[in-house]
Amino acid sequence: MRPVPTDLGAYRRARRVARVATLVVVLVVVDLTIATVQQLVGPGGVNPFGTLSFLLLAGAVAGGFVVLSRLWRRSYRLRPVTLSTSPTVGELYGMPELDAPPRPHRGLNGQDPPPSRW
Repeated sequence: MRPVPTDLGAYRRARRVARVATLVVVLVVVDLTIATVQQLVGPGGVNPFGTLSFLLLAGAVAGGFVVLSRLWRRSYRLRPVTLSTSPTVGELYGMPELDAPPRPHRGLNGQDPPPSRW
């Protein structure tokens, strides 16, 4: 079990990294989109090298999606949780079930009938 995150600095750093990476990916995708459109609508007609810029654009979008999804998920996991002054075990680990007394086992307490197939 991992304790819930409480470090505001780590969250802000991860969020800042995710925002900068998003900006970089958006700028690269916009640049490649402009290059692809220029190759398709050039003065000499369709340029066959437009395929290369389109493939680079597709790779940038796919790679950007993978990288950005990981960065934003990491930032989401690091969101700080405010704890009380005397946190319980359930609050520390983010599992309120740990604070409640354990329930009796349903199959071994003898109060539930066995399944009908037996």
